[in-house]
Parts: sequence; structure tokens; C-alpha cells
Amino acid sequence: MKPFLRTGFYLFHPLWIPFLGTLLFFAMIPREFSSTLIEKKLVGIIILSILAPVVFLLALRKRNNYHLFEWKNSQVRRFYLLFLCLILITINNFLIPVELIELSYFFAGLLIVSSMALFLTYIHFTISIHVAFLSCLLSFICCLSFLYQLNLLYLISPLIFIIGWVSSERMSGPCSHKGIEILYSLFLGLLPQGILVFGIYQHYKM
Repeated sequence: MKPFLRTGFYLFHPLWIPFLGTLLFFAMIPREFSSTLIEKKLVGIIILSILAPVVFLLALRKRNNYHLFEWKNSQVRRFYLLFLCLILITINNFLIPVELIELSYFFAGLLIVSSMALFLTYIHFTISIHVAFLSCLLSFICCLSFLYQLNLLYLISPLIFIIGWVSSERMSGPCSHKGIEILYSLFLGLLPQGILVFGIYQHYKM
């Protein structure tokens, strides 16, 4: 059972969520996008949200003894979350054009989650970034389903299962979380997207 749970940790690591959300956005939205635009955005997000954090973590690892994708050291965690916030701000300000307002709000939601996670480390409360980012993705998919009147149950249902899968691993893994931390992680990921969807809705009403 443990190998199965551990697989979820790597398959649905927070590093992949920005790219996955962007990929699903372009695949689901009933709007025409040029293949050049899609390729540029996906490559840019791979570089900024996956490769750059990995390089950053490898640099930190030289000074700290921890696993590349997981750590208990609160100082290392803060450095990573601060770096992640800067990456998300960079993506939203320089990579996402105005016409991709939904995607912009998705990254704004991830930024809120990361900022709150960073703040909570200073009051000695640790949330699961895995669960928070996955629930943010779930909320984003639900918002797109609402805005475009799309039947996305084929995505929503597996995502709910995946969140349960990863939550189970997070409560039993080497850096295990308490149940209350998982619960806060879930709501912290869901709420920003739920609030921001009204901003998207108002944008299209104008």
C-alpha cells in the first residue's frame, strides 16, 4: 500500500500543477488558440514552474541535507515558498496575456495559496502544498465548467479521487501532516478560485 501512496506524491507534486492546469485550460476551453501561442506558453511555464524550482532546490540542497522533493526544515520550506511566489508573479505578469483572463486567475489563486502557506509557517502551522495545489486545480476546473457550461465530470471525479489519494499519503508519509492541516490545505486551495471566478464572470459581463 505504501508504494501506491508514494506514487501519488510524485505524480501529483505541486511542481507539475501549474503546467497541468495550463494544459487542461487549452484543451478544454471552446476558443481558438494558435498552436504557436499554446507552445510558447507551455514551454515558458515548464521552464519557470518546473525547471527553475528544481534548480533552486538543488542549489539549496548543497547546504541542507534533505530529499529533493520533500523536506522538514522550516527555513528551507520558507525559501522555497518565497521563490514559488516570485515565480507565480513572474508568470502572471509577463507570460499570461490579458486575453487569457481565466488562466491569469488560476495563477493568482496559486499565488494566494503559496503566500498563505508562507505566512502560516511563521505561526508554526504547516499545510500540505500537494493538497492545496490539487484542490486549487479542482476548483479551477469547476469554475471553467460553470463559466462555459461544460460537462467536466470526467475530470472532476478523478481529481477528487486524486486529492483523497494524495491526502492519505500526506498523513502517512515521512513528513506526515495532521488531519486538521490536510483539511485547511483543502479549503485554502478551493476558496481562492471560488472567489476569483466572480472576477472572471464580471470581466465577461462588461
